[in-house]
Amino acid sequence: MSTQKPKVLVAMSGGVDSSVAAALLLREGYEVVGCFMRLGSPGEVFDELEPFDSAGVSCDPAKIKIGHQGCCSINDAADARLVAAKLDIPFYVCNFKKDFGRIIDYFVGEYNDGRTPNPCVRCNDWLKFGKLHDYARQIDADFVASGHYARIDRTNGELRLLRGLDHNKDQSYVLFGAPRSRLSEMLLPVGGYHKTQVREMAREMGLPVFDKPDSQEICFVPDNDYAGLVRRRAPDRVSPGRIVDT
Repeated sequence: MSTQKPKVLVAMSGGVDSSVAAALLLREGYEVVGCFMRLGSPGEVFDELEPFDSAGVSCDPAKIKIGHQGCCSINDAADARLVAAKLDIPFYVCNFKKDFGRIIDYFVGEYNDGRTPNPCVRCNDWLKFGKLHDYARQIDADFVASGHYARIDRTNGELRLLRGLDHNKDQSYVLFGAPRSRLSEMLLPVGGYHKTQVREMAREMGLPVFDKPDSQEICFVPDNDYAGLVRRRAPDRVSPGRIVDT
């Protein structure tokens, strides 16, 4: 008689990669719980969002309003809910809006200090593979999983973060901040596949996001106006620069 594998909390962004990650873990026998990270991005109207049931079908769709496109928008929350319903797994929304403000402050602060920030790296370090692990422990989950194209090598008990098999989609660089001790609690199910394979698996599994475009933009800068965001968040730090050479 087979024994069910441990519980895993899957960060479901509503995209094809995290959706297939959840489906693969479910197929492998894990007890899968889906989680959408509410970050408070522009266009969100989440304050009226109701809790989901195990299949994600008890939420009143009238209370989900469409925001901008991105990795954490209202559209994506609805997509993640649909996938969870298809897989028949529990699905929850975690309110990280307050914590996400720290990432926006970091983004603005780096630009004001003359550096170029990478907010996705900080989001993974602080939230997805940081605070989300605290929530995983609260529900007695042993692992946190995501749809990143990276791999964890567990050969001989020594944990190493490796590039994804699909080097064109490799995302190991945005996970470099995860401490080695954290790797033991992480699962990256799609890292051993190419993107074309992941989309085909999603299609074969009947997941409604199989042909959803990849998100590229920064979720909290939907208009790509970085300067405008910096000006609004820190108006006292913005001043005309000196023209050195025309």
